[in-house]
Amino acid sequence: MATNKMGPPCPNCGSHLTDIASTARTADRGFWRLRKCPSCGHRFHTVQQPEMIVIKGTVSWLTDSKGKQRTAQVDWRWYEAG
Repeated sequence: MATNKMGPPCPNCGSHLTDIASTARTADRGFWRLRKCPSCGHRFHTVQQPEMIVIKGTVSWLTDSKGKQRTAQVDWRWYEAG
């Protein structure tokens, strides 16, 4: 079982440390995952959508009060086929 240290928080206890018990592809090329929280044992599902191509964008990092980079602020325009 893979451990994801930056995954979504457990809806039961809020821990960000989750184990990925199972992964499958969705019809739209995304991923469905069954996760298990090692802190409280709760099992929950997540879905990761397919990546999209960004044709024009800028990323700037926002910092916390201690000066550590915490969040990416992204300004983009999506690629549209056709």
